[in-house]
Amino acid sequence: MHVPYKGSAQALQAVLAGEVQLQFDQLVLPHVKAGKLRELAMLGESRHPDHPTIPTLREAGYGKDMADSWYGIMAPTGTPQPIVAKLSKAIGEAVKDPGVLEKLHNGGLRPTYLNSEDMRDRVAVESNAFGEVIRKANIKIT
Repeated sequence: MHVPYKGSAQALQAVLAGEVQLQFDQLVLPHVKAGKLRELAMLGESRHPDHPTIPTLREAGYGKDMADSWYGIMAPTGTPQPIVAKLSKAIGEAVKDPGVLEKLHNGGLRPTYLNSEDMRDRVAVESNAFGEVIRKANIKIT
C-alpha cells in the first residue's frame, strides 16, 4: 500500500519508527551504516560500489526497465544563457571537489555531472517516458 508523505524526511522518520515497512530513498546510507535500516535493492543500472552485495531492482527480478533516482539543479525558464553557463560550470567543478565528493559519497550518493544541454535532454527523455506510463495507466491527480 502506498503511503504518501509530504517529503522524504517525514517518510524516513516513519520507516525508522516502524510506521511503514519500506521506502525508496537515496539519503539513507548513514542509517544503514548505523544498523537502523537494511538495504534490499538499489535503483539504477549498476550496484553501488560501497554495497556490492545489494542487487539492483532489475537483478532482483523487478523488471527490465527500472528508473534511476537522481537530483538536478534547475533555473527558471528564461534565465540568460551566460548565467546558465556560469552555474553549469560551477556545478561541474563542485562535483569534482574532493570535499564535496566525500560528503555526497558518505550520504550514499554517486555524483555525476551533466552540462545544461545534456540535463535538459535527460529531463525531456524521462518526461516523455513517464508521460507515456501516466497516459497508459490513466493516472490522475486527485
